[in-house]
This record gives sequence, structure tokens and C-alpha cells, in this order.
Amino acid sequence: MSADEFDTARLQRWLGAEVDPTITGLTVTRMGGGNSSGAWQLDFRTSAGPGMLVLKTTSDTGLVYDCRASREGRIFAAANRVGAPLPAVVAIDDADAAVGRPCFVMERIAGRTVPESTPASFHGDGWFRDEDAAVQQAVWWSFLDTLAALHAVPPNDIPAHYDTPGPAGVLDYWRGSLLDAAPADRVPRQLAAIDWLRDNLPEDADEQPALCMGDARLGNALLDGNRVTTLVDFEVAYIGNPAADIGYCLMQESFTRLLTDRPATGIPSPQQTWDRWEQLTGRSVPQRDYWTAFGATVLCVTGTRAMLSWGVPVETIDTANIVVPEWEALIERAAAA
Repeated sequence: MSADEFDTARLQRWLGAEVDPTITGLTVTRMGGGNSSGAWQLDFRTSAGPGMLVLKTTSDTGLVYDCRASREGRIFAAANRVGAPLPAVVAIDDADAAVGRPCFVMERIAGRTVPESTPASFHGDGWFRDEDAAVQQAVWWSFLDTLAALHAVPPNDIPAHYDTPGPAGVLDYWRGSLLDAAPADRVPRQLAAIDWLRDNLPEDADEQPALCMGDARLGNALLDGNRVTTLVDFEVAYIGNPAADIGYCLMQESFTRLLTDRPATGIPSPQQTWDRWEQLTGRSVPQRDYWTAFGATVLCVTGTRAMLSWGVPVETIDTANIVVPEWEALIERAAAA
């Protein structure tokens, strides 16, 4: 759905009913971000002066399985209320009244993002890769500190559960996501990885649950200068073990750096990252390799869904997805630990 596909008059009427009855002069501009949800900037006037909000609704990419913008909106709203570093939600539409599909509207937070315009993510091109190592390290630590703040908020009233609670339910969701995109006999390696993770959950996997981003990567953060202020993109967020967020963050960083010959040089090591997060949260993660492999599930299954949408034959997807062998190597390391 592009900006010119919106019925602006319809959207303005909904905003008038839900946000401010004096809204006029609405314009809609497409923004970046989101795997299956798009973001649009809403500019308008009210009796108090100019206003600006952000609307999120599902687009047609199909990268995220069972993606519901209203679910994400409720997670944002509940988490913001208990102090999470997320934008405040202004209104949620489940009735398709605003744009013809579920959506939510939130405050517009100013800030820059780390470029992710190439497969190598922030290692590939842009201001972050071109900064000196000290700046890169400062941004990385600020992102980690913000993740730790997210993981510290009380999760009890945040509606981010899957059908089965905890990490087991997260793996069930990603198994469903994979099988929604490809028949089981075409993805045996990926299914084997998910099933191994499901069968080998650490004994403490369900202890101290927290709100997890799921897609916990640096590109899903807003910065004021070199300081992360806000986290965005909670399409696959859940209540579970937050070590999975750190595992995913590290796996995504290490994999994307392989896709360029000039990666960022200031990223702290995985051990340094784990150590700092443990110190910040007071948690202990003896099975770091397991949680890195767990986090890789998100990147691998999303990659499979993306490649199939691009036209890669399903018959070869298990070998065409270059994340699969990296994922298998992580699982081998976790099994040997």
C-alpha cells in the first residue's frame, strides 16, 4: 500500500473521531522501515497548530507470517505505559475504518537511523560504516543499553504472547512461518534446526520472561546524535527469554559483516556484548551459543520467505538460503557446548 492508495478524506475523518476533531489538511508520506508493516508520516493542522503522527499498517510483502498491525500497536501502547523506550500510541484501528485494514497511529519521534540499504546492513554503506571506530562502538553500546532497558520493563500486562508461552511458543511460531511459505519436504534442514532448538531448550529458558523485540537489530533504533533514544519495529515481538534478542543481534551483525569487504571496525566482540548486557540486567546466560542459534531462526526463516517472494524456486530454497549453513554451524556449536 503506497501513500497514494490511501483515501485521505476517509483517514482524516477517522483521525478526527479518534485523535482530534479539528484535524484538517492531512497529507500522507511513505516512510522506510518494517518487514511486513509500512510506516507513513501524517502531517496535518489542528486548532492548536501543525501536527505530525506516524501510521503503521500491513503492506503486501508477506515477509512476516500472520502480521497484524493492531497487535504491534497494542504491544507499543502497553510497553510505553510501563516505561519502555517506544513511541506512545495515539489510536488503534481494528475495524478497518481508517485505511481498510488494521492499523495504529503513534507519536512521531525525531531521530536518524543506521542505514541498511544493502544486504550487508550497516556494514555495507552509509554514515555509520564511514564513522570512526569510537563512534561505532558508542552507538552499539547505546543500542545495547536501550535493549537492556526494554528487557527491564514489567511484561505482565503487555499482550505479546504466542499461543504457547515462552521460547517454545516462539519456535512454534517460526516453524509455522516456515511451513506457511514452503512444504516440509523442501525445507528439511531448516525444520531440523528449529526442532533441535525446540527439543533442547535450556532448563532456565522460561525464567524471568521479558518483552523481546524479536528483530533486535541496530537498524530498528532511532538515534539522537550517537545515542539511541527509541526502539521501533515490534512486528514479531513476544514475551520470552531476552537472551534471544542478544543472540539475534550478534548473529545478524556477524553474518552481515561477511557480505562486505569493508565492514565497520568498532563493533565490540560477542563476549564483550554478552558481558555488558549481563551486567546491565543482572542476568546470567551460561548457554550463549544456544541463544545465538535461537536468534538466527528469525533471520533464516525471514530470508527464506523473502527469497521465495523474489522468485527463488522452492525446490532449491533449503540450499539457496545462505543463512542455513551459518545457522547449522551455530547449532553444532551450541550442541557441543
